[in-house]
Parts: sequence; C-alpha cells; structure tokens
Amino acid sequence: MKHRWVIRPAAEADIDDIALYIAKRNVEAGHRFLRHVFDDIEMLAANPGFGTRIPDSPLDLRRWRVKGFNAIAIIYRSTTGHVRVLRVLHGAQDWDRILERLTDGS
Repeated sequence: MKHRWVIRPAAEADIDDIALYIAKRNVEAGHRFLRHVFDDIEMLAANPGFGTRIPDSPLDLRRWRVKGFNAIAIIYRSTTGHVRVLRVLHGAQDWDRILERLTDGS
C-alpha cells in the first residue's frame, strides 16, 4: 500500500533553499534537484522502509540520499499511512543539533 506523503514546513524551506543555492550556480541542476527530491519522496511513500534508520533516534527517523545529490538527504518518519518528510539536509550541516530539535518538539 502506498503511503501518503506530507512535507513539513521546515523541509519545504530546506528544499527551496537548496534548489536556489544549486540554481545560482547551474539552473538545470537546480531543476534536476527538485525533480529528484520529489521523485524520491514518491518512491519512499511506496516503500517507506527503504531509508536507513538513523541510530538512537527516538522518533524512528530514517534518511534517504537524494538521487544524483548524494550529499543531500531526506529525513523522514513513517507513520500509519503516511511518510512525513521532516527535513532535507546537506551532509555538512550539524545533523545532531537539527535532529535534536526535531525530537524535543522545536
């Protein structure tokens, strides 16, 4: 059964920021990033267990590297019938601090 997907506002902002950053250097790459991130979200909705579980995550968070953009990962949580995209992060970001804020409700 395919899950519905929900993109949280912080993840929407992440996607927009990353796409703009990439597009400033290469417009086609910015468009390609957008296509791949949404294709990957659709794929995760159909296969929510495909992502790698993030160790010690109390929310059972998973990550999936965006096709063609291996430094960027979709951070998501699978719940009954839904895949919730919480953040889309670059590998250079402080994941520990960002994910900690997710678990404390910030």
